[in-house]
Amino acid sequence: MTRALRDWGGQTLILALDTSVLFEKFCLIRVLVLFRGRAVPLVSRVLEHSSAQVSTDHLLPILAEVKGLLDFVGIHQVRLLADRGFCDTDLMGRPSVLRMALPHPHQVKPDSGGPRRPAAVQGA
Repeated sequence: MTRALRDWGGQTLILALDTSVLFEKFCLIRVLVLFRGRAVPLVSRVLEHSSAQVSTDHLLPILAEVKGLLDFVGIHQVRLLADRGFCDTDLMGRPSVLRMALPHPHQVKPDSGGPRRPAAVQGA
């Protein structure tokens, strides 16, 4: 994977943050590289945690590892995607974690947990 990332070039790297519950006892946290319709694991962790929602304290070490890897290979244009259930405004307030494009915290609707469209395109 490191070799592929070294040759990535100037394109923005698209990452996905995914959490899955395993056996109603563990939570698998993965950061994946999205490429040509595929999701390739970059960093994974398993926690003894019965929910797919994890705290910023659990995510920060994983994202720091991703950042270290990306710094090592020289990738600085990154976009992180997550599903609609992911609403961590504390993490969104720290885009320097990966120097990535994150929705601004007040673009997140508290009732839906998902990002809103910017005001300029609301209703479009």
